[in-house]
Amino acid sequence: MKGKKACYNCLHGNFVGGYPDTYEEPGEPDGYECINDRVDEDLLFSIGDRYNWDDKAYEMIAKECGEYTPRKIEKCKNCKKPMNENMYSWGLWAEDMWNGEVAVCSEKCKEEWKIKNIETMKTYDMEE
Repeated sequence: MKGKKACYNCLHGNFVGGYPDTYEEPGEPDGYECINDRVDEDLLFSIGDRYNWDDKAYEMIAKECGEYTPRKIEKCKNCKKPMNENMYSWGLWAEDMWNGEVAVCSEKCKEEWKIKNIETMKTYDMEE
C-alpha cells in the first residue's frame, strides 16, 4: 500500500476484515478503524460514507483528520542501514517470498535481497 497517505499507512489505522456476500445479506469490504480517540468520529464517518468506504475514503480521512502518523521504515531490510522514512512515500522496494515487498535503501540492496531470496527458496526446496 505504498504511495498514498491513507489510514492503512497510519499507525492509528487498525485493519478490520470484511466478509463475503451471503444469500441473506451483502458482505462488507475490508476496512480500517481509527484507534486514536482524539480523531472526530463524525468527521471519519461523513468522509467514509461520502466515498463508500473505498480506498479513496481512507486517503481523504488521512488528509482531514489532523492526527495522521505515518508508518516509518526504520532500516533497510538488506543492509540494516537506518532509514527513518515514511512508508507511504518510499519508492524502492524488493520482492520478498515471505512478506510480499520489503523496503531497501538502494538498487544494490534490492539486487542483493533478490539473490538472498533465491538462495532461501533453493534451501527451502531442498528441505522438502
